[in-house]
Amino acid sequence: MILVDNKIFFIQLEGDLGLQELEALQLELAVGFDAFGEWEQMTLDLFNAGSLCSAAFGYIKFLFKMCEERDCQFMVIGCSDETLSRLELFRLNQQFPIGINKSSAELAAEKK
Repeated sequence: MILVDNKIFFIQLEGDLGLQELEALQLELAVGFDAFGEWEQMTLDLFNAGSLCSAAFGYIKFLFKMCEERDCQFMVIGCSDETLSRLELFRLNQQFPIGINKSSAELAAEKK
């Protein structure tokens, strides 16, 4: 699900994210980026996500870099312990806020 509200581009993943699902997500987001216009923050919600393939972690880093180029904030919320450990393995936790049971508002307040 993709939603833009209050200048936040919100992406909520559901189920496993393998290569086929990642391809579909990339196409959906490409359309969404054009359709939703200006936004100031991207929040990726993984609360309902299952397992993520290695390419999905590369795509998360791509989304972060895209936000950096647009001078927008990026954060990941709703991580499982497994996903969090993989994000830490790739040192993504040092590049953007990651929360397990925190809302995007709570993470934004912590970043200040």
